[in-house]
This record gives sequence, C-alpha cells and structure tokens, in this order.
Amino acid sequence: MFPAALHETSEHATLRQQARRFAREHIAPFAYAWDEAEAFPRELYTQLADSGLLGLAYPEAYGGGGGDLSHALACAEELVVHGTNVGVVVGLGSHGIALPPILAFGTDEQKARFVRPVLRGDAVAALAITEPGCGSDVASITTRAERDGQHYLVTGAKTFITSGTRALTSEVLVRHLRGEATPSQAAMAKNAASDMCTFVCDSAVQLFGGYGYMRETVVERLYRDARLFPIGGGTREIMNEIISKTERYDG
Repeated sequence: MFPAALHETSEHATLRQQARRFAREHIAPFAYAWDEAEAFPRELYTQLADSGLLGLAYPEAYGGGGGDLSHALACAEELVVHGTNVGVVVGLGSHGIALPPILAFGTDEQKARFVRPVLRGDAVAALAITEPGCGSDVASITTRAERDGQHYLVTGAKTFITSGTRALTSEVLVRHLRGEATPSQAAMAKNAASDMCTFVCDSAVQLFGGYGYMRETVVERLYRDARLFPIGGGTREIMNEIISKTERYDG
C-alpha cells in the first residue's frame, strides 16, 4: 500500500482501495501466466472500464471519470504493486499517450468516434511514434500524412507500438460479422497474421539450430507449413495492392 501523498484526498484513498481490489482479483492470479504468454485477455480492458478505472483522468463528456492525473497515478500504482505485472498495466494504459492528441486537436466528431469507445473498453488506443530508423526523437520521424483530395495518404513505417497488436484479426472478424469489414482490412489482417506466424516459426528453427532443419523435428514441419500463409489465399503482394488501392483516411 502506498502512503498518501500530500495532494491526495479521501477520494484518492477510496480510489486506491478500488484499484487494489481489481488488481488482486483480475490481474495478480494470472500475472505469471500472462507474462509467459506475452499477452493478456482483450476483455480486461472492458472489465477495467466497467469498474470505473479505465478513463479516470478524462472528461465526463467523453465517458471519462472527470478526474485528473493524480487519480490516474494513484490507480496505476495500485494496479502495478498488487497486480504484480507492469506490462499488463502499461498495455491497459496505452490510451494515456494515444488519446490526449485527439482531445487536444481533434474535432468533436473525432472525439466521439475514437475517445468514447476506448474509455468504454470497446476499443484499444495505440500511438505509433517509433520508426525503424527513429526512436523517441519525434522531430526525426519520416512518416507523412499528405492531403489527397478529400483523403490523407499516409506513407512510412512504425514499430514498437504499445497495444498495436490488439494490430487486428479479431477486430476484422467482428466487423465482418457485423457486415462492416472492408477488403483492405481483411488484407491487412491476413498479412499481419501470416507475417507473425512466419517470424515465430523462423525464430523457432533458429533456436533449435541444426535440429530445426531436420525432418523429424516439429519446428521444421511448422516452418514449412507457415511458409504457405503469405502465398495461399492471396499472396502478400496482392494483399498489399488491395490495401494501397482501397485504404484511405477521411480527414
């Protein structure tokens, strides 16, 4: 338990108790397994939102708790200490770097479209800053969004996007079931999933060394099988063509 800071009130104390209970019930029992799996369940966002802890420092007008950063800090401290998994708390809090730019510079329509669903736990926000050739030096980023008629054409590459893996297949499936998915979204999901499968299997073969190349080793078969995915059902190149022809952002 953290000692009360000078700026904290009885409201903060109550908040800390609530966050402590959530961490002990929903995070701590699974902290080790999630760490080993390098992932945690998507529904944890919704559970945190339902508990009133997800959007503490955001305006009530957009579904937030109406508090400030002191409330968010108190909650985060309790979640980390009593949940015993820093990565989970970082993932749950990725909206902290993704939503402020929208609140500061976005239109009312954009705030309603993007902020509200995140604070309800229905969507996950991520901010793509880091690039293959550029880290935290934002002034050096090369990705550009240029106006093209009524749309923006985005060019560039990003990496190390916190919560970016939440990156997509399940989201496209849900949109498809709702009749909302577009061809470009399906193409992106296929490429993202097949690229990750190929990367994991290739890394496994490397880990096994020479044995990873022997037919009697499981990873050898998995590697051969995985190589089909960027080809079958539409090659990766064709998927990229579909994306480039149909994916535009209306701004």
